[in-house]
Amino acid sequence: MKTLATILGAAVLIATGSAANAISLSPNGLGEVLIYPYYTVNKDQDTLVSIVNAGDTGKAVEMRFREGYNGRVVLQFVLFLSAHDVWTASLSSIADDAGVLLKTSDTSCTDPEIPTAGVALRSADYDGNGTVPADGGPTSITRTREGFFEFIAVGDIEAGSPTDAAITHVHDGGPNDGAPPACDDIPPVWDQTDTVTPSGTLYGSAAIVNVGELERLDPQAPVTLEWLLETGAVRDGRDGLKILGDGELTKAVTVRAHKVSAQAREKIEKAGGKIELIEVVPRKTPQQRKAEEKAAASAAKDARR
Repeated sequence: MKTLATILGAAVLIATGSAANAISLSPNGLGEVLIYPYYTVNKDQDTLVSIVNAGDTGKAVEMRFREGYNGRVVLQFVLFLSAHDVWTASLSSIADDAGVLLKTSDTSCTDPEIPTAGVALRSADYDGNGTVPADGGPTSITRTREGFFEFIAVGDIEAGSPTDAAITHVHDGGPNDGAPPACDDIPPVWDQTDTVTPSGTLYGSAAIVNVGELERLDPQAPVTLEWLLETGAVRDGRDGLKILGDGELTKAVTVRAHKVSAQAREKIEKAGGKIELIEVVPRKTPQQRKAEEKAAASAAKDARR
């Protein structure tokens, strides 16, 4: 039963799923390539994913989703993250005998654009109907129902460039609002003249969740990141709590979150619930922490003089 689905997607990730940080060789969890070793939509499960740009400049990121039988690409696009941007999405079953739908309520630019209704994972790269020959394996669309995905930084967006202006969210004063002004004006990544060598400031997480478990939430208890972390279901809450808008909500719950999509807000409030927004505090890069430590040491030295 997909009642709350990804309306409380991050809460499911924390409360009923097992969070899996993307594989990284960096001890601080930041890098240029993120590999998520498994996704599935079988047995009424969704896979929720997030990617964060912890840097002070925008990024172009190649997003590749691969099926599990032979690693053929079933979805590929470029994501443009502005500085300190967070992008979240869900992978859900279209039907028991069908494929997978990727949905996102984020406004970050993608090439090609992801429709509001979502985009289905495709079989063309393994069934012989695309530019790649068939691999001799199963050709059914159900082959896309489990696999893995990889996110690769193509380059940083040069600060002050036309592409940087096009992808940077414009805010109107409300918390966690805003959208990029000119996604349609961004040239294809292979024609980009506004990119420079990528810096390792990406991090992310993913979780496989049973969406029906959310019906067990006590409507008298607020849904908060702190409470969910206290349960011990996950070990890292640095990404904050993002509320998405798929599925139907039947309970009046109070949600304290860092970001809430417009669709999620509408459904939560329609069910009699309420939202309390929390300011987003981006994760600091090693360079930022080092600069702060240097400044603090210099200030302490001056104070002793």
